[in-house]
Amino acid sequence: MNSRPLRLVTPKQGERKCEICSCFLANHNLEKLCSPCSNQEKRKSWLSKSLNPSFVTSAEELAKIGIVELIAINKLSAEVAIPLLLKSGVLPGRLRRYQSLLVQLVAMQGVSNSAAARKLNVTRWTVAAWRERLGIKNTKLEP
Repeated sequence: MNSRPLRLVTPKQGERKCEICSCFLANHNLEKLCSPCSNQEKRKSWLSKSLNPSFVTSAEELAKIGIVELIAINKLSAEVAIPLLLKSGVLPGRLRRYQSLLVQLVAMQGVSNSAAARKLNVTRWTVAAWRERLGIKNTKLEP
């Protein structure tokens, strides 16, 4: 007799969905939100506790207002603002390794992309991309 034991089939428990995005929650997830929505909520609450309401929450807002204006509004230094932008997800995490260079770049307003690239030891295209992402206008300062 080569009979296999029958598998017990239990009725599906009430399938739970995320309150924000309505995706199905995993059986082991005892929360009301899925992991991505939960992380986003934590990030928002962290931002609201640590910063003024005028702080940006998206990369588009940052490019529009510019980091220089943002620093002036919130009375922060670049050394404080850039890590906050990285941690909040406004700036992508891959830029975390260049955090010190981004702080130096904010201080180099009015310097050409080529000169800034030589000083930071990166390409001028990288400097241009970072300036665009941070909303830094590349205008020459009057001597």
